[in-house]
Amino acid sequence: MASKPNEPASLKSLWVLEGKLDLPVFFAPVGESGASGVKGLFLDFSGASGDGIIELHACDAHRVNNSVWWSPDAPVLFDFRACVLACSMSEAWMRSGDFLEQMLDRLTFIAGVPVQLIEAGMLYNESQMQLCRTGAATEFECTTYGLPCRTTSPIANVHVVDKLIPSDRAKRALRWFRKAMCSSNAEDRFLAYYFSLECVSNDIKATAVKTHSCQKCGESTGIQKAQTDGIKLLIERHKDLPKSLFRDLGSTRAKLVHGADSSGTEMAIRLEPIARMLAAEGIAMSLQLSPDSIRIQDTSIPVVMPIIRTRYEDASERLDIWGRTMTSMIETLKEMYVNRERVEI
Repeated sequence: MASKPNEPASLKSLWVLEGKLDLPVFFAPVGESGASGVKGLFLDFSGASGDGIIELHACDAHRVNNSVWWSPDAPVLFDFRACVLACSMSEAWMRSGDFLEQMLDRLTFIAGVPVQLIEAGMLYNESQMQLCRTGAATEFECTTYGLPCRTTSPIANVHVVDKLIPSDRAKRALRWFRKAMCSSNAEDRFLAYYFSLECVSNDIKATAVKTHSCQKCGESTGIQKAQTDGIKLLIERHKDLPKSLFRDLGSTRAKLVHGADSSGTEMAIRLEPIARMLAAEGIAMSLQLSPDSIRIQDTSIPVVMPIIRTRYEDASERLDIWGRTMTSMIETLKEMYVNRERVEI
């Protein structure tokens, strides 16, 4: 979660995002006394720079210090705050959202249980808030996490109802298609649409040769080859699509799954609308429907993000619930790192 190298840290502000998440674990007693009483935890991925820290406080200390019954209706709730460095509110909004997604992924792996975002609240400029604390300013910038929104539209594909008896392949394709439509992450949407395409490819056109052949003797190696002739047929229907599209789709999938840079993400954003269209058409053909009859909405959803300037005295009580600022925590972390280095030396 490092800052961009061409942006001096001195030009950046510390932005803090608050919210709640469900982390269904408890902290087992440790030590000879078996004492627990843990209230929360923090994780620093910033090296004490502030560009990637998350802190969690239990909403109910009893539920995180004892094994309790969990259900979606009775989650184990934690308040959280996460911080990033950014030059503007829009950059802070994007970077804090990305960091939060990463933290949900990492906490899930650390905990061994699914961690869910319950709500994301206020995103505020703590650097400006610090100036308010010293009397050098009276207001600071803040916003909500963002509210996805769109206008409703008529049901698009009523005509499919009589044909909606999908094959097992189409059932899987429909499941991946729904996952793509529900995801807010462009990479996940692209991959889910691609998986949907793979599921119905053989319903569109079965791949006759299912294994690779030896280049020397021509005999089958027994190694399964990708069954994608149906995807190629879908693409061929559209004379306006680039000849390289099939290769580009496969390359983007490979970059997202195996790549180490951002080029896969950039390609996924560019190709996602085409992958969505092809997946919808592929499912239609699997259902014995005309692919040209299907209408699917764009999955990019506008997000409302109000730009707010808040008077410090109106928000100071809410911002003080953590006991100390993120700025103070970062200073403590710096001291810890320095002391640890001295011990190691």
